[in-house]
Amino acid sequence: MTKILHKLILILSICFFVGCASSARYTMMIPDGETLKPVPDNFFLKNEIFLTEVTGGEETNPMWTSEVDNEGFRKAIEESLRYQQLLAPGNSNGKYRLRVNLEEVDQPSFGLNFTVTSTANYLLQGNKSKNTIFDKKITSSHTATFGDAAYGPNRLKLANEGSIKENIKNFISMLLQLKGE
Repeated sequence: MTKILHKLILILSICFFVGCASSARYTMMIPDGETLKPVPDNFFLKNEIFLTEVTGGEETNPMWTSEVDNEGFRKAIEESLRYQQLLAPGNSNGKYRLRVNLEEVDQPSFGLNFTVTSTANYLLQGNKSKNTIFDKKITSSHTATFGDAAYGPNRLKLANEGSIKENIKNFISMLLQLKGE
């Protein structure tokens, strides 16, 4: 009887852990419109940024932990810039080019509440002049609680998404404070 019980526990454990982690969803990394102020019509960056490069993300291994991949991070940045009317139409021919490197996503190993801290470097330069308009490393955190998701891998994914959302929101807020080239 104990052998059967041990095998059953082993099978249930394998089913529980196999394929448990999934990538952060880009749609959940886009800041809410209410959290950002509108872009003035005469703002020098309005519809003038094109995103050239996003690096530093990691693919999620379903057997391990949720991660933020380059493609998801890129889509979240593009959609956020588009929503704020900062992205050049078609993401091309803008006066300013943006490069982003996701330098670190610091994740907890275990716990009831998961706080993820993300650090990304944003480099915005004139397309023709090559003048640096913005070059900052931004660090942001988000905590997902047991109440947000009881299942640990889902809670980690929520914390990843929230941290990146906060990071992008902080970046756009800083951009909107710039005065021009």
